[in-house]
Amino acid sequence: MKKVDFLIIGQGLAGTCMAIELLRNNLSFQIIDNGKKNASTTANGIINPVTGQRFVKSWNYDLFLPFAKALYNYWEEHIKSKFFFERTILKLLPTALEANLYDVKVGMEGYEILLPVTKNEHPLLKAEYTGMMKGGFYLNCKEFTHSSREYFLSSDSLTEKTFDIDDVIVQENGFAYEDLFAEHIVFCQGYTADENPFFPHLPFVPTKGQIIQVKMDNFTSDTITQKNGILSPLEDGSFLMGATYEWAFTDDEPNEEGKTALLEKLKQMIDDDFTILQHTAAIRPTTKDRKPLIGRSERHPNAYILNGLGTKGVLMAPYLAQQVRQMAQGSIVPDDIIKWNRS
Repeated sequence: MKKVDFLIIGQGLAGTCMAIELLRNNLSFQIIDNGKKNASTTANGIINPVTGQRFVKSWNYDLFLPFAKALYNYWEEHIKSKFFFERTILKLLPTALEANLYDVKVGMEGYEILLPVTKNEHPLLKAEYTGMMKGGFYLNCKEFTHSSREYFLSSDSLTEKTFDIDDVIVQENGFAYEDLFAEHIVFCQGYTADENPFFPHLPFVPTKGQIIQVKMDNFTSDTITQKNGILSPLEDGSFLMGATYEWAFTDDEPNEEGKTALLEKLKQMIDDDFTILQHTAAIRPTTKDRKPLIGRSERHPNAYILNGLGTKGVLMAPYLAQQVRQMAQGSIVPDDIIKWNRS
């Protein structure tokens, strides 16, 4: 029987970051993942420092960002792949009111990343004003999870199969699963974790997200462009346009309604023709209060969850993975605001 320190269930963004955190700290692990589509492989992958109509700093951005940069940069070097890019973000401001709301933040303490509003002079951008934001990043989530998967397979630390919770044998000092024994188990299952008996009654409100990949006829940019959607440049010169937020859905497949909504967002941003290269969809593990879910199971002290990352998983996952590791090693207790069983 193979023995490891940690068994990780799921290899999306959360599970991958969890595995990297353990590897960096010389802890052994085995991942179980069936390789099917998940929200991480179809995500836009943006770290956006300021969000919303009032241009508010993303929750815990200054805390999370150093951990994100450290983990992704470390992993690029470790597996000799490139998937993490620093990007400026160009905010399109269609009206003077929006420009004024943005300009109020410029120069405020903590908002040094915002540059002053300027009149738009780009002939293809549909906005009267623009504001440039530093501190943005793009993670190619598909490449990140795929290249990591290849590494984990080559090191025999990933088992490609569907996980069955009923096959977990709970022991006093850990968990047996088929031919594996692990002292700890971490569930990184996305929105399907609502069927996990170790973590009942999770406050999930899953949302379906759709994105399209497009090739613009004339518009080129290495900057992320944002209005009521996000247009993110890819390494091959194409763009990802996203995303939809659908609270009512029956499947995780792309559909015409989602495509129409995304095309309307794109046409409101850029005055240019384009070709659709790809259209994808997935279900995000969002929560009622849009905060992540981490912590220890009330059923067993060595079972943990890392989930509920929603739309800001690229920013949050590295820090939260460290929190779970430190929790397992007995050095911290998670903040109440992110505990999985918070009231």
